[in-house]
Amino acid sequence: MRIAFHLLDLSDKSFKKVYFKRWHGNIPEFSDKKLAKEYWNERQALDDMSRLKKATSKKARTLAIRLEGKNE
Repeated sequence: MRIAFHLLDLSDKSFKKVYFKRWHGNIPEFSDKKLAKEYWNERQALDDMSRLKKATSKKARTLAIRLEGKNE
């Protein structure tokens, strides 16, 4: 399972999908799917998702945060 972050990039008005990689202090770090954090425990993923919902950015607007690969 991976956390996918769907966002609107305000710099070029494009839609993007990035994946949560890790926490750098209190700041989330994102990457492509290949380098994303792989969760084996759904509870840990949901904990990170609740923290990510509080994150804000001046460069992007969050559209959705989803857990991918849950049923695969």
